[in-house]
Amino acid sequence: GSAYISKTRRWELAQRIQLTERQIKI
Repeated sequence: GSAYISKTRRWELAQRIQLTERQIKI
């Protein structure tokens, strides 16, 4: 339940962070 949601949210946050980092680098 909550563990699964936290994992998905962490993955979403990781994806967003990667995208923002790429944008900032460029």
